[in-house]
Amino acid sequence: MGTRAVHLVMVDDDDIDVRSMRRSLERAGSTLALSVARDGCEALDHLRRDGVARDAVVILDMHMPRMGGIEFLAAVRADAALASLPVFVLTTSDAPEDLERAYAHHVVGYVLKQAAGEDFGDMVDLLDRYCALVERPD
Repeated sequence: MGTRAVHLVMVDDDDIDVRSMRRSLERAGSTLALSVARDGCEALDHLRRDGVARDAVVILDMHMPRMGGIEFLAAVRADAALASLPVFVLTTSDAPEDLERAYAHHVVGYVLKQAAGEDFGDMVDLLDRYCALVERPD
């Protein structure tokens, strides 16, 4: 992704987790822009409507109202304009079936919230490194 600005789209309905991510991004001095969608439907609308998909990295919770993580992943992978989006799962779900289904939809990584560091600091480090090192097509 090199010098291109990266837009993080956090798909999560938990206000505390969203605040923790914002706080951790600020504390780390991250240059990653963050927008939030409360569920998969809202995230799809945002990615399609606002033209951020080309430079987006998605942080996805598994369990949300209206459209959960697996349904969102299926919709993204079925949409030619979104199919190559990198998606990291950040969730409390340690259910083996959620892990398997997420990887079946080609997620970049599956991270448990309880293992993501204080205020998600380790997750932010991972995202910053990923965005700085990984090249994506224009």
